[in-house]
Amino acid sequence: MTVINAIREKAVEILPRQALRLFAAPYVAGDSMEAALQKARELANMGVAATIDVLGEDAHSQADIDHYIDIYDRLAEALATDSRLAKLAPSLRPSISMKPSCFVVAAKTDGGMIRDPASVDWDGCARTMAELVGRIVARDIRVTIDMENHQWTDLTLNLYRELFSRYGRLVGTVL
Repeated sequence: MTVINAIREKAVEILPRQALRLFAAPYVAGDSMEAALQKARELANMGVAATIDVLGEDAHSQADIDHYIDIYDRLAEALATDSRLAKLAPSLRPSISMKPSCFVVAAKTDGGMIRDPASVDWDGCARTMAELVGRIVARDIRVTIDMENHQWTDLTLNLYRELFSRYGRLVGTVL
């Protein structure tokens, strides 16, 4: 662990929750789906496109995975049926960003590294995400597969290539 990371982690531990919210405010739309949708509408009115990400990644059980799938399905439904967002030009409609770690159980060390990458169901993660992305893009909503640490790079890029070949401009990734 670098000195900078150690300082950052210690600061997060000792800062009050209110201070963390203050620093995060420019990057976090709120703590509910409605707050995120409202912020996306406000940004669109200013000519700025938004992407909505569900924070709190890392599934620890199949129940967690099912919970994330449900959240993303509900988010896609909300985006598709919001009359104010539906009227926007496609380039201003909010997109959805997903982290693969929401869709597979992968025990991690305190430093965030996967303990046993060989035991992770990478194929199951890719299948789950592909099914979910298919449902989302069917509603004409763009999806970005977010990048995590280097242990996720191959999965992310392979999944992106596969999904881009199916859905084109509606799928992106972060490098």
